[in-house]
Amino acid sequence: MKRITTYLLACLMLSACIYPLDIQSEDNLQDILVVDGTIIIGAESTITLSRMLPLNNDGKGAFKYLTSRIEASVTLENDGGLSITKDNFPYVFDTSTADPEKSYRLTVVCAGKTYRTSWIKPMPAPKITSVDFSADDTNVFVKLSLDGTQNGLGYASAQYDAIWKFHADYVRILDYIPEDNAIVGIEDPDYTFYECWMKTIGRQQTIIDYANTGGIAKDYPLLFFPRTSNRNHYNYSILVKVRNLTEQEYRYWKQLSDTEGQASTLFSPEPANASSNLVCESDPSVKVFGYVGVSRMEYYIASIGSEYLIYGQPPRLTVIEPEDYYSYYSLGYYPITVTTGGFGWGPKSCFNCVSAGGTLQRPSFDLPKDY
Repeated sequence: MKRITTYLLACLMLSACIYPLDIQSEDNLQDILVVDGTIIIGAESTITLSRMLPLNNDGKGAFKYLTSRIEASVTLENDGGLSITKDNFPYVFDTSTADPEKSYRLTVVCAGKTYRTSWIKPMPAPKITSVDFSADDTNVFVKLSLDGTQNGLGYASAQYDAIWKFHADYVRILDYIPEDNAIVGIEDPDYTFYECWMKTIGRQQTIIDYANTGGIAKDYPLLFFPRTSNRNHYNYSILVKVRNLTEQEYRYWKQLSDTEGQASTLFSPEPANASSNLVCESDPSVKVFGYVGVSRMEYYIASIGSEYLIYGQPPRLTVIEPEDYYSYYSLGYYPITVTTGGFGWGPKSCFNCVSAGGTLQRPSFDLPKDY
């Protein structure tokens, strides 16, 4: 039985992973097209095309998932006459004004073959009743509550983006003079790069089954992070995005989740047999993997301050002898004072929040126009 490797599910969720594949043989490998994405009524929609390739030349055994700029023609249409075709990567569609009362289908023409979904009626969105924060001695938890009694079928998918303000681990008050091989104090320290903002866009989705709880999901665990994380320095905001799933779509993602959990066993589900809603019309015997949903999205923004912050140990600095100062300086290390006295050497990211991945300008969430 074929097995899918552990990272396949994560890559499908992220829809942006690139895993270089080095195949030494030129034998006829049977690759499988992967079509993944959701048509979001009222927002922008992205379709990702990928290939799932067997690691063995006979097409059996484990698979490797490869995302690349696959050449294709992707058409989104509805039964009201709308038709939009994208012939180049990335396959992004403006569906901000798409009619929620129409049915939609996706057509992909790739490598001489035509792949298509059936007509799909958009799913309404569930209601997000709350997004709450709590903490224990170690972690901060974010929990989601939903009410799908009016619009849901008991299955949902949640994603989130996050924005937070943080500060660098150290303030730079020392400088190195290479001409003199000397360390001197900075009389007027520059705090410009001490505080920054960070934004992450979550691609991975959390699949929620609340069909057996009357359409209500209460305090569903969405994510957690350590109390020592820089997310707790000042304030942390999260944009939660939830859409309903049909039972077929839920079972598709559930099977992938089960596959991930069984990746090291002999009884892993065969990935190409997951309940995809695409078919190859050119040749029905050709396998296609992936799922395309059509949904409205519910949005909810929640924030927290620094009440759960616990300062952990800052990055350890390197103590070196004077004869090695210049060598470390040439490698991008700088002298940094520590609160316990003395100094050590560390990279620029220790005291420059931009070098640590932040931005000086506060970012914003990407929300639909009518939010």
